[in-house]
Amino acid sequence: MGRVGISIADFAQSWCNAVRNVKTMSWKDDAVRGFIACLQQQQQQGGPAWPPAAIASFLDVVGSVATSASSDLKQAMKGVITHFQQQQQQGWNQAWGGYGQAQKKRLQINMGI
Repeated sequence: MGRVGISIADFAQSWCNAVRNVKTMSWKDDAVRGFIACLQQQQQQGGPAWPPAAIASFLDVVGSVATSASSDLKQAMKGVITHFQQQQQQGWNQAWGGYGQAQKKRLQINMGI
């Protein structure tokens, strides 16, 4: 994505907002898998840190698909979250700290966060 002049961190928040509005779970599943593939590539290349608002938007997407996601999709989403927790601690702490208790509980139940 960096080749077209936009980083995935800049793109993430808009993408996450769009995906939350997708009604068909199979489409949402495909979109999340594709996005995670891009994220994993960026992480391997040491891409820029995400702003806390983009991390929170990704958590919203995870929360919207976690209850019906397959185990391999949950594992992939958990890998991205673990990256945020370990490699982008400041952004993670700000995003998680501003997250509502109901959303936190849902992610704790469905994703073990």
